Amino acid sequence: MLRKAKPGEPLRIPASTFNAFIDTANIINRKKITVDMKSKNRPGIILVKNISGEAYDKYDVFGLGDNFFDPTIDDTQFESQVILEGDIPDTDLHMEKWAIALEPIEDDDIGVAMISGCLPIELKINDSDHLYADIEDGEKKLQTTIAGSAKILWVEDISSGSSGDTGYAIIQFPISPRGTAIEPYELPAGTDGTADDEVWDIDDQPEGYDGVNYKPIRMYWSGNSGDEVYLFVRSPTYNSYGRLVAVSAEIKTSMFDTDTC
Repeated sequence: MLRKAKPGEPLRIPASTFNAFIDTANIINRKKITVDMKSKNRPGIILVKNISGEAYDKYDVFGLGDNFFDPTIDDTQFESQVILEGDIPDTDLHMEKWAIALEPIEDDDIGVAMISGCLPIELKINDSDHLYADIEDGEKKLQTTIAGSAKILWVEDISSGSSGDTGYAIIQFPISPRGTAIEPYELPAGTDGTADDEVWDIDDQPEGYDGVNYKPIRMYWSGNSGDEVYLFVRSPTYNSYGRLVAVSAEIKTSMFDTDTC
């Protein structure tokens, strides 16, 4: 915990502490202290420091990162107010870890954001029939999705527009990520002793499909005595959140020869 300096005592302030003081002073000078008071004791509301390098509009989404206050420097401030750093969403870092700005927030400023609740927002509408919403890599707007961590309670009909247009919706978040893939792609198995070389990637899915079904292991033997028995294996790739993001081509391995009768 910080202590006050005594008269005549040499004052040595760590850079991190001094910078925290400057940031706090800047918040007060910009009258952000009113924001701080409004956000206290309101479930689902936090403060976010914009470290994205860009100005944020109302309803833009932050990927959440480090805590603004270091409890080893000032545990009182740490315990009194939640302020997290917010950046442009990265799907490898911020899945199920995001908040929506409730006001415009300039770069390096601190503002109010919602981390849970029910909210009318502006988002990217890929399909008006989508039931869920989630972050998109490198984008500041949520997008409608087949599966996601926010439930869409209502969404604007964009039938007269184009997929990817910005529109309005009312969402509830967070929820346990859910949603059922529409027609998952059937990754084919090879024919007999030939390995299939087709791969699947979540960022390059066949048009009209979402998700994948595949056979991870298969064996093949011609049935003729003396012929080899082959093992074919497809290897899945998962991201840090345990989500399947890629499936490899079949890898063919000779297991053993069969004895000639």
